[in-house]
Amino acid sequence: MRVIKTKKLVLIFGILLLRTSLAYAGLELGIKQTIDAALKASESLKISENNLKKTNAVYKQVRSGLLPHFNANAAWTHNNEYPVIADKTTDYELSSGISVTQLLWSFGRVSSAVDAAKKSVKVVKLKQRATQRDIRYTAEISYYTLLLTEKVFLIAQESYDTIVANKTLLEQRSQAGRNSKRDIIKMDADIAARIPQLSTARAQQQTALKTLNTLIDVPLDTEIKLTDQFPLDNQDISYEQQVNNLYANEPSLKSLDLQIKAAEAVLDSRRADTLATVSLFANSDYNGGSNDKKYIGSDSMDPYASVGIRVNVPLWNGGEKRAIIEQAKVDKDNLRLQRIQEEENLLLALKVAVEEYAEYKNTFEANNQAVRLAKESYDITRDMFESGQVSLTDLNDAEQLLTSQKLRLEQTLYNIAVTKAMIERLTLKD
Repeated sequence: MRVIKTKKLVLIFGILLLRTSLAYAGLELGIKQTIDAALKASESLKISENNLKKTNAVYKQVRSGLLPHFNANAAWTHNNEYPVIADKTTDYELSSGISVTQLLWSFGRVSSAVDAAKKSVKVVKLKQRATQRDIRYTAEISYYTLLLTEKVFLIAQESYDTIVANKTLLEQRSQAGRNSKRDIIKMDADIAARIPQLSTARAQQQTALKTLNTLIDVPLDTEIKLTDQFPLDNQDISYEQQVNNLYANEPSLKSLDLQIKAAEAVLDSRRADTLATVSLFANSDYNGGSNDKKYIGSDSMDPYASVGIRVNVPLWNGGEKRAIIEQAKVDKDNLRLQRIQEEENLLLALKVAVEEYAEYKNTFEANNQAVRLAKESYDITRDMFESGQVSLTDLNDAEQLLTSQKLRLEQTLYNIAVTKAMIERLTLKD
């Protein structure tokens, strides 16, 4: 009997343990894990990897213009009718052979195109780094947004629980004959007003959760436990130092610099396309014919061989080459303008982020003090309300002040984290 009871206890314990494990089928994520998961799940990053493969293939295609080209050919011909004067023509002909061509000189047309294609590969790699930075930044923002909404919900829940506890205190005073019915109605109205706030905070938290779930590619109903809090440090950030870091590490500017050089190489190639090309060729053929047999044997075949240098000079193409050159010039000029515009935008974004970070750091100290003083004020007011020295309005005002200061503190912590993430996005070394 004792053994049976033991088995039942083990079974019950196992069922409770299973229910507990199923009750939280979620994830535990810190900042690093969130970034890694977002990078792994990002379609944008996968597209950039495919673009890199494509650009490498384009480079190999362009580079092939510098290498020798081999071609094999074979043709069997049945001449049904031909003039009498074509005395060397036979009813059946067979030809086969191999030809080789090698570019000798093109005044930079092919070599410049190869240089442009090689730089394009590096451009795509830099764009891939920029994509990784964007994903990292987006993941951090999504993480901190969920963290903020969770804290806002907890503060709203705490505020609701506090006002309900204050109602109990009010009822105790009412039993002693120190409150009016008006105070009780007002307290009920205050409690009812907190419910929509609580619902809104919960809805915002769920929206932020689903956004993060989508970013890391997990089911939308997956619960996430955040293990990292808002970063807190007293590090001063120098704008001048961060500008140097931006120029040294930001991939977008490096990408545009390379794109400009690639555009210059393309322009050189387009200009060289109007000049002559010199190439070497060699052919080895085996030809023959017969008037009697469709099958042409080796005794009817004769070898032919030739080798030489071919010069191709474009004379007139209706202005096509000049139009292509003009397009290449415009592309290069537009890239220079984009480079100037991108640099201005990045420096502005960095300036704003650094200044906001400094302001939020100063605000954080004030927020901390405001929360501490509001908590002391509320505790004193609650004690005085309990003894009948202050009104219900005073108590509610003190509680609302404490709640608002808590929310402001969390918002400041969020702002510090977001602005720091932006600075890292612009300046961090990969």
